[in-house]
Amino acid sequence: MTVMGHMGQKMMMTKILLKNGFAYGSGVPCSILKKEIAEIEDTQEIFYVPAVDEGVALGLVNGFMLAGKSAFLLTQNSAVGRVADLVMSFNISYDMPLFWIISMRGYNGDTRVHLASYGATYTILEYLNFAIFDFRIKGKEFENALNYYIKNKKNTVFLRYKND
Repeated sequence: MTVMGHMGQKMMMTKILLKNGFAYGSGVPCSILKKEIAEIEDTQEIFYVPAVDEGVALGLVNGFMLAGKSAFLLTQNSAVGRVADLVMSFNISYDMPLFWIISMRGYNGDTRVHLASYGATYTILEYLNFAIFDFRIKGKEFENALNYYIKNKKNTVFLRYKND
């Protein structure tokens, strides 16, 4: 994903993550995020662990954070409910804010399960008090989401849409 940085220069997600001190992450395979995941996996500067499911990915990210590393989580919105349960049980209980990148399936039509998860995503994230950054809203790009997370130490999510 190419996003606009300061003064209009184009920056790739990996460069933005590294620029902000994020060299660790985990996530699940996703067709919407396949270019970003390939870019992250191709760099030697980010230690990225692909996971078999979102719970494993979150466990790895929390482990990185417990070791004092800045880490990010990549998932699909179809798993928001499962991840939310784990975030309530661990991250919120232990005051460990999460930086979460979610691919938004169900936007502009999709399968029934994706339509349902799309509809529930905002509600769940808002209930958990996540700061929500949505690329479709002017001024809410990826780098702003990272900066907000770093400055406020608060659960933050960046929603990535298929047509971004």
